[in-house]
Amino acid sequence: MKKTLYPFLLLLHTLSCMQPEHVNIHHEVVHDTATELVLHNGERWQVDETTIHSMRLLQAILQEHAFFYENRTPEAYQVLGQILQEEMQQVNTHCTLKGEAHDMLHVYLKPFEEDAKLLNGNSLATASTAYERMNDHIQLFDTYFK
Repeated sequence: MKKTLYPFLLLLHTLSCMQPEHVNIHHEVVHDTATELVLHNGERWQVDETTIHSMRLLQAILQEHAFFYENRTPEAYQVLGQILQEEMQQVNTHCTLKGEAHDMLHVYLKPFEEDAKLLNGNSLATASTAYERMNDHIQLFDTYFK
């Protein structure tokens, strides 16, 4: 089954790199002042379609990994970590949000990015725990963003 999983994950990652043509890429330094994820006056934060697409792709990658039991090895978690980190780099590179919504998205993404890095270690226990946190955290996207 490993032979089918890795090509599938590679395909998902490749598709994620294909961004809509209308995306305006910006490379600005942002000094996040927000440290806690909160709603916008009781409502979810508005994000663009590119961000929604990227988050759905991250969800699909995590779900696909969970589908195969043999993915619970340090090596499989390392591959997953590399794919997720590359996808997170795409999210950051193609981010078009501004203002508070932008800040809140990055507050949301920070723990996810930290756990993706933990997948690259050699400890199965650390990787497994980080993976579980990522699965829980990715579910919060629809709670805070629309």
